[in-house]
Amino acid sequence: MSEQNTNTELKKDSGTSKMTLGIMTFVGLACVTVLMMILGGKGYDASGCHVITSSPFGNAGQQAWTVLPDHQQMQYLSSFNFEVPESPLGLENAKYRAYSQQVAEVYYLDEDDVVIILMSKAYTCDGSPMYVPTKEYNFVSTKEMAGHAVKIYGDNEGYSSLAEWSVDAYAFAVLTLNHPITFEQLEDIVPYMN
Repeated sequence: MSEQNTNTELKKDSGTSKMTLGIMTFVGLACVTVLMMILGGKGYDASGCHVITSSPFGNAGQQAWTVLPDHQQMQYLSSFNFEVPESPLGLENAKYRAYSQQVAEVYYLDEDDVVIILMSKAYTCDGSPMYVPTKEYNFVSTKEMAGHAVKIYGDNEGYSSLAEWSVDAYAFAVLTLNHPITFEQLEDIVPYMN
């Protein structure tokens, strides 16, 4: 009987040893993987800059535009200061919105609720442009305005439908897709956006 108990104990020890070896192997592989990620730079962002990819109302899968009643609330929700010219192009009744603590926009509508002008500022970590033209424009140029290299897209020479520039980690844009403006009108707007 004592021989049978010894065999049972040996089998138990053998099973425990195999399970312990398996766990140790798994933990060892996990440590090596983490070490390789750190040393190889994968999964590591040296700048510490992260673009927010969730809704301002939680971790929803889709980001959310939030239309706001005034400039102060737009700045609060976007989490940065954004100044625009007062009454650009002589327009009144600004509308405000923010996007997931990353983009702030001020815009004006015509009588048919079509956007006349939209001014944006976005925190993009490196100043990357926030808008990618969805069509090919006839004229693309870069002009110096208020100390910024402003890239201008338009269908007619001397007119802007989209203008973009960056300052540090922020990208700026003026969109006038439905009502292109002249370079002179754009020059009256760019210096006041910060």
